[in-house]
Amino acid sequence: MIKRVLLGLAVAALAIPSAANAQTLYDNGPADFSNGFSTFSDAAVGVDRYGWDDFTVNSTAGFGWAVDGFDFDYVYGGVPGAPGANGFIVEFYQGADPLTASLVAAANVTGFTETATGDQAFSRDVYSASVDIDEISLADGDYWVRATIAGNNAGETNAFWLITGDGNTTGSEGWWQSVDTGVFDTGTNAFGVTTDYNFRLRGVEKVPEPASFAVLALGSVCLLRRRR
Repeated sequence: MIKRVLLGLAVAALAIPSAANAQTLYDNGPADFSNGFSTFSDAAVGVDRYGWDDFTVNSTAGFGWAVDGFDFDYVYGGVPGAPGANGFIVEFYQGADPLTASLVAAANVTGFTETATGDQAFSRDVYSASVDIDEISLADGDYWVRATIAGNNAGETNAFWLITGDGNTTGSEGWWQSVDTGVFDTGTNAFGVTTDYNFRLRGVEKVPEPASFAVLALGSVCLLRRRR
């Protein structure tokens, strides 16, 4: 009986993953500034316009990721050099196809920083956002991130999410969604340019709780004592 109880406790403890040290979990590449420009010039985000791109969670220990940050680079569309984002919308969908992927988490943004990178695209300053979110657990599998800028202090509502380069795709091509016009398609079909968005995911790989190993050790000791 004791053996069964201890085994049950050990299995339960192993099923509860914990966080390791914070790290960059996924990097889809830097913005492409060939000839001074990002190669993607038409993917506006903001006011019901979103960029979509895919990534795969393939954790070392098989317990998935705990994501707590999202970073990307962009320029504002209508007012050159007008920083001051009011907020960001970041969502995660699971599935290989964005048309059928299901929403698994809408991130709760807890804070963000917006800094000028010193680069320019389309004669506008490039900004980099580092967006902090409440921790989201993602099991191993295929996902899409959907993101946009929620306006800025200068009244600018559209921005352009930069891409990594023409044809330099990782996984599936990025998609662009305009809720107000009904367009939801690949960059190739929407703009004639193969897209792969520039973004990074921060967080940790999940590992078994240290308590699980303590339970296993306790069980081993008890079993050895019983055999004596």
